[in-house]
Amino acid sequence: MPASYVMGLDLGPPGEPTGFAVLEWPATDDPKPEMAYHLRHLERFPPGASYPAIVETVAERTTAPPLKGSPVVVDITAVGRGVVDRLYQTNARILPIVMRAGQTVQWVDWVGQMVPKKELVTALQLALQTRR
Repeated sequence: MPASYVMGLDLGPPGEPTGFAVLEWPATDDPKPEMAYHLRHLERFPPGASYPAIVETVAERTTAPPLKGSPVVVDITAVGRGVVDRLYQTNARILPIVMRAGQTVQWVDWVGQMVPKKELVTALQLALQTRR
């Protein structure tokens, strides 16, 4: 099985930093591969970085091999639909999410996935505690 990647983009509101991360699930011939991810890239855009500059940089990273075609999970909680629309124009595979309070995951057509923050934190805790 070849390596696969997933990227995360946490768009900060104006005046706060934005973060971009690339995780790799390494290639393996093992029929029951270890579910471990490797952090391959971590980038922090400074507070005040413009959304067009962030979109351009992310587009450069996500449209070239080996990341081309890999999903980019984008936290759009602190920004509007306009930034997401610009990301869609880059031809990247964008998966918008909104972190929120609540108990269940919901899909909203004009927003994307609405995910309870506790679900995200629990998944991260499990991955870290099992050294994945």
